[in-house]
Amino acid sequence: LNSKMQERKDKNTLDKKKPDTASKILNNVYDNNIEDNIKVGTILKSIDSGGFALLNLVLSLILVIPTPPPIATISGLLIMFLSFQMILGFKEVWLPKIITNKSIKRTTLALIVGKSLIYLSKMEKFTRRRMNFVDYDISKKLIGLVIFVLAGISLTPIIFANSAPGAAIILISFGLLNKDGLMVIIGFFMGLISVFIVWLIILFGQTMLLKLIEIFF
Repeated sequence: LNSKMQERKDKNTLDKKKPDTASKILNNVYDNNIEDNIKVGTILKSIDSGGFALLNLVLSLILVIPTPPPIATISGLLIMFLSFQMILGFKEVWLPKIITNKSIKRTTLALIVGKSLIYLSKMEKFTRRRMNFVDYDISKKLIGLVIFVLAGISLTPIIFANSAPGAAIILISFGLLNKDGLMVIIGFFMGLISVFIVWLIILFGQTMLLKLIEIFF
């Protein structure tokens, strides 16, 4: 009996140590803000457990989805701004008051959360806490540096310059948020591939790359 009680106690302790998943944090953001118009600053306070990782994740989703200019450019610049704070070792997200005082409708927030949860819940089936190097401050600074570079590449005004780095940032941010070091490493490799793709485009031109894609795919 004592051993069973100890097992339950150990399990409860382990559950408490588990980080909140991306989908749970997003759900909490929506559930904890019931006003019709919600200030950006209020939303930031709701995502304390997600912080930089969750914001970078949402912004990078915009990069991989075809959007009219200058939405992708704004997203890329915001990711650079946030990742620079990570490099400096900021513990909390800082945004100027001109942004935090802006309001967003709860219906819009519901739309963003609803669409994001569809993809995040599927990704979370393949992730778990492993390779805990992401918990160290120096690792977070390095991750911030990688994201900063990828976000800078996303500003290149050529085809695939948004989507390839954006996909890498999604994996890195998702891994950081869910404490999955393997996912972060996969994101790093995706980032290297995206740099290579952009380099090929610059070197050989978009037309040549599109022809190669037609040949192989």
